[in-house]
Amino acid sequence: MLIPLRTCSLYNQTPLPNWGIIAASVLVWVASVGSGFGGWVEGMVLHGVSMPGLLGHMFLHAGVLHLAGNMVFLWVFGNVVCAKVGPYLYVPVYLLCGIGAAFCHLLASDFPAIGASGAINGIIAFYLVLQPVNEVEMLLIFFLRVKQFTIAGFWVILYWLAWDVYGLLGSSQSRVGFAAHVGGFATGLVLGTLCVFFKLVQMDKYDNPTLLEYLGLLPKGYSAPKRQRAKTEPIPQRAYEPPVAQSHRQPPPPPRPPVHFPAKSPEPQPPPAAAKVQSFPCPHCQAELELDLATLDTRSTLHCPACKGKIHLELE
Repeated sequence: MLIPLRTCSLYNQTPLPNWGIIAASVLVWVASVGSGFGGWVEGMVLHGVSMPGLLGHMFLHAGVLHLAGNMVFLWVFGNVVCAKVGPYLYVPVYLLCGIGAAFCHLLASDFPAIGASGAINGIIAFYLVLQPVNEVEMLLIFFLRVKQFTIAGFWVILYWLAWDVYGLLGSSQSRVGFAAHVGGFATGLVLGTLCVFFKLVQMDKYDNPTLLEYLGLLPKGYSAPKRQRAKTEPIPQRAYEPPVAQSHRQPPPPPRPPVHFPAKSPEPQPPPAAAKVQSFPCPHCQAELELDLATLDTRSTLHCPACKGKIHLELE
């Protein structure tokens, strides 16, 4: 089971008419449960061509699950369509989708019908025309397993349409009004195309292109001219920033010459002290020795290079 949760769509109008249709459907269902089948409720059932049945069957439901399922789909997709179409055009669009679904059901079956599924399918088809690539957040319930994911709207809508067509062709005795589903979808598709072509929808510059633009049936930006102008119009120059031609621009200033600072002269070092060299005879072999007194300590012991004798010196 696939249940839509929300659409990734932006709109700046409160969809009050759609909320009113949901509230009316709930109130009519509560009243029908309280009064039982018969009287005014029987007159609203779709069985033959009559205005109470063509309009009233959209507000009757067989049970709480039937009502809740339809209202969830109407809430998710109807809010977007209502905001884009406007408060005055949405209710006629919804009723026309339901009437188209009712005629298709009468052509395909003799069974009486109730429920807003045909009209809601028309609203879903209208949404497909307006925003085919916007993502839809879905809830998948399969054998007590629940998974939440997002997918482009046209994929899941075509999946539902395929199931309705399959049911219409293969399940002639089913209690589900597949003919009403397909008829409502076709009616919503035609109404959405006409509203986009005659610019009766309020598309904005942040909206994605419509289905007709993606298929090449209308030029890009047809439904939202602001989106196309934002890409093609040049950005105006400010009054205090006149455009300057490239050839009249001032040349860049020449680079400043580098500044050289004189190197700091090294501090004068004191001259090395003069060596004090003295000669004296070896006390052992009388060989002449030359000593540098500046490199000797106060008390030093030397060896004579001639006789290898030790010489003890004490400097004063």
